[in-house]
Amino acid sequence: MSACQSRTSRLAVTDFTVVGLVESPLYLSHDHGPTTIGNGQVATFLVVPRSDFKQTVHSAVFVAMETTDAEPAYSQAYDDRAAALKAVLEDVATVRAADRTAEIRQTAEDALADQQAKYDASAAESDAKLQESARSIADGQEKVDDGRTALADAQATSAAAFKKADKDLAAARAAWSAQDADWTTQRAALDAAIAQAKSLGTYDALKATFDAQEAALAAARAQLDAAEAQLDAQAAALVKRKRDAETGFAAKAAELDAAQADLDQARTEYATRKAHAEAQLASARAELEKGRQAIADLPTISWRVFGRADNLGYADFGSATDRLVAIARVFPVLFVLVAVLIVVSAMSRRVEEQRTHMGVLKSLGYPAGRIAGRFLAYAAAASLLGGAIGLAVGFAFFPLAIFRAYSALYALPPLLRLADPVFGAAALAAAVAITGAAALAVGLEELRSPAAALLRPRAPKPGRVVLLERIPALWRRLSFTWKVTVRNLLRYRARFLMT
Repeated sequence: MSACQSRTSRLAVTDFTVVGLVESPLYLSHDHGPTTIGNGQVATFLVVPRSDFKQTVHSAVFVAMETTDAEPAYSQAYDDRAAALKAVLEDVATVRAADRTAEIRQTAEDALADQQAKYDASAAESDAKLQESARSIADGQEKVDDGRTALADAQATSAAAFKKADKDLAAARAAWSAQDADWTTQRAALDAAIAQAKSLGTYDALKATFDAQEAALAAARAQLDAAEAQLDAQAAALVKRKRDAETGFAAKAAELDAAQADLDQARTEYATRKAHAEAQLASARAELEKGRQAIADLPTISWRVFGRADNLGYADFGSATDRLVAIARVFPVLFVLVAVLIVVSAMSRRVEEQRTHMGVLKSLGYPAGRIAGRFLAYAAAASLLGGAIGLAVGFAFFPLAIFRAYSALYALPPLLRLADPVFGAAALAAAVAITGAAALAVGLEELRSPAAALLRPRAPKPGRVVLLERIPALWRRLSFTWKVTVRNLLRYRARFLMT
């Protein structure tokens, strides 16, 4: 089974268990005919349940024709009825083949339309998904680009703000430095004034003034130290703001880089999906084109109507039986001729032996018919006995022997023996009549001679020159024995024919 995939594709089951042997009228001959698989010959056939087939359409239909006893197989009446039925089926086949072709074509076109619809839906779905992916990628790229622009703007704004803050802080430090220098100058001037007052002895008188100035400088120093601390705090805060801004900008840039990497990966996947979808759609288009071409190349369905005569085994069996019938028509004639020759030869010998007795009877006044009747009775009795035995043997063994010989070539039903008493009686009567007529003819031919001639021994036939003696070159090469044999054969023609 596994070697015939084109055939087993029609079967739902490929493993079978043999449960019996069957015979089919489709294979009358043991030669089951040729095939297009294997070694080219059908070795056997299997009968399996209908449920084991996948196909829902029958590939062959066998039509049985109702016949009567007057229309046996191989008869002209049967052939005429079969030919008429075949003509009707061929007319039906012409119409049904066209309908089946249209049905198959319509089924194929419907299937192709379904495939086309599926292809269109798949193509639309694939195109929609690809467009959605492309839009998503474009939107993502736009967001990344906007993010990079916003990041650049933020960095520029931040840089400008930090630059202004640095400038303001530098200006504030410069102002503080000027105030600190002025305080230092005032401090030096106060210290110089105090030192001069002490040297002049006016310190005590000016001490209140000096204390007031000292208090004013101390207050100014405190203000300067507070201002310096505030400037240091502002500088530290500015550094922290710069560091935080740089960290935020770096994080945003990393986020944008990651988003860009995702977009690049999405583009790669998009290109792969697009190529795969285009390949699948191209394959589907190729399949659709193949389907269209298959429909265009779809052959016209044809029905082949075969009669029983087209069956190899049936036709061969018919030819074999025709040959047997021809032989049966010729052989009886040959057998009858041989029987006549045997009877003539036997009766001639019998008459020759009874020649003197016949002469005595004839001289005593017995009529020729009564004398010849003895030979007739003798031949008739022998023919009747031999014919009865021959009929019994023939009806009993000949059909069986022929049936066994044909059974070696054909699958035949059990032998049904039918003895035809009318045919047997007619054949027996014909055999008795022929042998009796031959015996009677031989006896009457001898009784034409007078009684005196019958009482004497028959004179030998006169010798004559035979045909071979007219060919000296051949005759001289024969021995004496062969010459005597040839002369006797040609002298007694009945014996020659028997030989």
